[in-house]
Amino acid sequence: LLTDSTIRGTKRTLVKLRDGNKRNRAIIFVPGLGGFSHVFGELSQALSLDNPHYAVNALGTDGASAPHKNLSEAANYHVTEILEQISTHAEIALVGHSMG
Repeated sequence: LLTDSTIRGTKRTLVKLRDGNKRNRAIIFVPGLGGFSHVFGELSQALSLDNPHYAVNALGTDGASAPHKNLSEAANYHVTEILEQISTHAEIALVGHSMG
């Protein structure tokens, strides 16, 4: 998992779920409350697309780091990380989940 690595002194929270053709759109799964990426593992495997799949773990879910203070801070952090790590993809599709 990428969560044990660091980028410029910050935790990585983007997890690769499945390899795929890097020329295809990258699919990013964004969890709802709780922020755990593992909830998308089965869905990622069930999709018959030849796309790379990633999921976001919310900061703080590792038990060692503090969570973001607000949604805006979390969104900025994750968007920056996504763009830095998978900028080689032509397009990115976001798949979200919400408990409410």
